[in-house]
Amino acid sequence: MKRFTCPSCGAAIEFQSSMTIYMVCKYCRSTLVRKDLSLESIGKMAELKNDMTPFQIGSFGHFKDNFVFIGRVQISWADGFWNEWYIRFDDGKEAWLAEAQGSYMISFAADIPKTLPKATELSPEMPIQIGSILYQVDDIKDVTYAFAEGELPFSAPQGFKGVSVDLSHGENYFASISYTESGDVDVFVGQYLEFEKFQFKNLRQIDGW
Repeated sequence: MKRFTCPSCGAAIEFQSSMTIYMVCKYCRSTLVRKDLSLESIGKMAELKNDMTPFQIGSFGHFKDNFVFIGRVQISWADGFWNEWYIRFDDGKEAWLAEAQGSYMISFAADIPKTLPKATELSPEMPIQIGSILYQVDDIKDVTYAFAEGELPFSAPQGFKGVSVDLSHGENYFASISYTESGDVDVFVGQYLEFEKFQFKNLRQIDGW
């Protein structure tokens, strides 16, 4: 675990992962970037949109190995928003856990196919080969990063825009493609699981749960 001091407010900052270089200070909301042995502030993060997520930074779960929640991006689109949680496993592997409309999806970074179409070339039901699996495009939507907290592998400033593509293979397996306005492309593959399967711990206290 690497320890730093927030250059904006002086609070102690701890990075759990050696792979992450961005952090949102939980005290002053400054977005910080790690550079060698120091931190640099690159702006303020907006306030969180109210939601009923049961998760928080420091929640735990299990998927073949134990993991901990270390960061979050809240992504908005025309009909609402969803959470993408950045998680770190005990063996150092990192992944994302998305929660949207009662569904829970865990995904891992995958190699970008050499024949991957541009975002403007995609259409629903288009087949996309990712690795050895043929997926089908289910949904294409314009998105905006609305909020971020904790540790992240990339900068997620408020208002940053992109295109999010959901794909499926069978009933429980999915892939997602992220095209950003800066030209970056990321591909992830994973699966849907029921809430109970993750064995979550240290959840938020929510009235009615």
